[in-house]
Amino acid sequence: MIDYQLQAKHWLMLVLLGLAMLLASINPMEFSAYVLHQVGTILMLIVLLLLFKKVGLNFSSFVFYLIFLLIHILGAHYLYSYVPYNEWLEWLLAVTLSPEAAENYNGQQGDVWDAHKDMLLATLGAILAGSWNLYKDRKKALD
Repeated sequence: MIDYQLQAKHWLMLVLLGLAMLLASINPMEFSAYVLHQVGTILMLIVLLLLFKKVGLNFSSFVFYLIFLLIHILGAHYLYSYVPYNEWLEWLLAVTLSPEAAENYNGQQGDVWDAHKDMLLATLGAILAGSWNLYKDRKKALD
């Protein structure tokens, strides 16, 4: 169902986002950069509210937009390049997997070129997909 008016569930999510922003404001890594990033967060929140009233959103879209803003708030606090996502993922896997499975997962990360290989494969995949789409578009234009 598409909503055009903020309901209690929307206000609750906005209060939680505001609380996250308040907590992220406590001792950020670099305050001036944090404030600059948060200006973008506030502008995007204004865009969300304007679109919500004009176009309407269902609740799940509203929540996903706020999750994106929450990730942005977290990145602003840690200056993006220092966000400990990878450490959190490894910790989560270590506490949820069996000790053997966690060791196998962490043991696979011993390859110093692993990230480079991943990026190479992602780049090659993007080039291949882009080339295929370009080929199909040109073929369609000629027909």
